[in-house]
Amino acid sequence: MEDLIKQVIAKSRGRRKSVAVIHRYLRMKYGISIDLSLLKDRLEATPSQFA
Repeated sequence: MEDLIKQVIAKSRGRRKSVAVIHRYLRMKYGISIDLSLLKDRLEATPSQFA
């Protein structure tokens, strides 16, 4: 599950998705419910290669 979340974050980086959009995508497609603040922290911790 951890790897799946990392993959989704990596994919969404190029399209500059918001935290809420990624959160909804994870919940709808994979049934994963992660705390929004945790997801936000994880996004900020991941260096953006597209910035």
